[in-house]
Amino acid sequence: CPLILVVFEYEDGLSVPGLTLERLEEMEFEALGALLDLDMEAVAKNADHVRNTIAEWRNPELLFRYLDDNRQDPRMEALIIRWLRSIFGLSNETLRMIRRESPQNVRHLLQVPQDVLL
Repeated sequence: CPLILVVFEYEDGLSVPGLTLERLEEMEFEALGALLDLDMEAVAKNADHVRNTIAEWRNPELLFRYLDDNRQDPRMEALIIRWLRSIFGLSNETLRMIRRESPQNVRHLLQVPQDVLL
């Protein structure tokens, strides 16, 4: 599992006396990429958005705990990964787009007159 390898590499990297800020940042991008099934380069390209999101979120670790808690359900895991990619600006989808695709929400919205929605 790529995530396990990144965790071990991260632990090893933190114990290196000459750890640079650049390498720490690279490890951060690798770890987030492994969690969200993305290449490190995709995360690094959106570094400012990722950093701002983490800084603005009250308890960002809860996002990843939620993902971890739902890894045994492939449908939930895939949906949560989509959410996280959206939250961190790592996809073209917005949370609103994901929510509107939900079958339950589609059924509900179809019951509401279209002129009310506009």
